[in-house]
Amino acid sequence: MKKILIPTYFSENAENAVLYGLFLSQVLKAKPVYFYVTHKNILTSKPHDTFLHEVEKDIKHQTEVLHNSIKSIYAKANIELVENHCEFLVKYGADTIDLIEEQADNGQYEFVVMATHGASGLKKFFAGSNTSGIIQKSKIPVLAVPYDAKYKLIDDIAFASDFENIEQEVELTLPIVKKLNAKLTIFTVHPMYPSSFNPESKKVLNISEELRKKFDYEKINHIVINRAEENDIEGGIKDFVANHNPDILIMFTKERTWFENLLDRSNTSEVALDIKIPLLAMKK
Repeated sequence: MKKILIPTYFSENAENAVLYGLFLSQVLKAKPVYFYVTHKNILTSKPHDTFLHEVEKDIKHQTEVLHNSIKSIYAKANIELVENHCEFLVKYGADTIDLIEEQADNGQYEFVVMATHGASGLKKFFAGSNTSGIIQKSKIPVLAVPYDAKYKLIDDIAFASDFENIEQEVELTLPIVKKLNAKLTIFTVHPMYPSSFNPESKKVLNISEELRKKFDYEKINHIVINRAEENDIEGGIKDFVANHNPDILIMFTKERTWFENLLDRSNTSEVALDIKIPLLAMKK
């Protein structure tokens, strides 16, 4: 059975991500796995057997704490906790990001679902935090859920693409889109430099129809977001989200592209977009 990994930290922000992950798991018929990394200070100078015993004791205690925390979140949402419909997992270690990544890569997981901890802009979000670290390292998709993003039926998915590898990217996103029976709206911000993207070209004008035929999925559309300033990616995303109100936004992380330029502090345009919808980060 497929699973969804939901790391949590017993914070109010993480509670929201727990509920989002729960509802998403129900739609996808996947088991939610609630995950916590503990690192109680245990003296390494203790005998090895004693140290291992202390670690095991801490894991057992934190598993109970995790269980009670999730049970409380369910209760607040008037949801019954069915024990065999979910899983509770605690690992001991100092590096939270590495342990989450290790668990994500070694399990049968569809997604990692994590909170953004109230970050107010893309640069602020990606500049630090466990969530941004997992996005950079995880081989599976990571859904970053903002503090105030409440779950609703996902039927409109936006995908920000630079158009260069659009067919390959759509092929990777469609399994998720189809499982949700959602509409996929692809958008490209223009103008970009350096870029060979021409919004008036036949390829661009016909891409929606070509993609629908190629992938036998009718709910695909592509639009161009025009900006006054070159490379105004943030402004283009802000425009799209404001005007189209998608349920989630998909972006790809890959080697040195416009997405990574978004994170570059040399970018002259400050990030204006508040992340108010969940962001699904994927890798090729």
